[in-house]
Amino acid sequence: MAELPIYEQIRASLENDILEGIIREGEPVPSTNRLAEYYKINPATAAKGVALLHGDGLLEKKRGLGLYLAEGAREKLLEKRRDEFRSKYVDAMLAEAARLGISHRDVIAMVAAETRELADEALEAISVEYEEQPGVFTIEEALKDGAPLVHEQYPGNIFEDSRFSIRKGDVGRGFAECDVIIGITADDGICAGRIMKRDGIPREAAEKRLVSQYDSGFLAGRCDHIIENNGDIRELEERLGNIPEIKAGSSE
Repeated sequence: MAELPIYEQIRASLENDILEGIIREGEPVPSTNRLAEYYKINPATAAKGVALLHGDGLLEKKRGLGLYLAEGAREKLLEKRRDEFRSKYVDAMLAEAARLGISHRDVIAMVAAETRELADEALEAISVEYEEQPGVFTIEEALKDGAPLVHEQYPGNIFEDSRFSIRKGDVGRGFAECDVIIGITADDGICAGRIMKRDGIPREAAEKRLVSQYDSGFLAGRCDHIIENNGDIRELEERLGNIPEIKAGSSE
């Protein structure tokens, strides 16, 4: 990396003195002659470095006295250097981490793990916000893109059905691992009637449990075959048996 020009070095050195409290607000900054003597350079070069601070609004000129550190200069400089720190170090570090496949979480862990003190500071700086999510879901909801996944072991993370329950994480895996996916549609009246008979509940309650009824678009995008169930079990079995994949499996 190329070395900074001498006037930029003077600027950086004076900025550091301001941040460290060596030069306080209301106090004079070193004269260009003094800086020129210290750095063994031309006074014009030293003046150029001081002029950069003056241009940033950190210095004020007092007639007959020279340049003094302006009120609020340190806070203004802190804000500027923090922005520079983020763009020069933090953003660059995160960009390099992304190229190397290192997650932001791991970057935080690497920094925090340097010392116990840094780890404690990192923990204090981390704030976690939780969003409430329904624990009971339908299969359709579970398969939507971006659907939130409650932890698989969470007790409420189940598909609501009186005969069985599955965890939400099982839905995606089940579809992914199937050799053939068959969607069975049925009239809502037939489904409600079965639930009423099976669970001994009124029709209104049964209709609320119709959680596995999908539109044709949902089924078409995920199923290899779609069969309509009109209530005749034998006819349904026959239709299932005529599906090529099932026929092939039966003949083996």
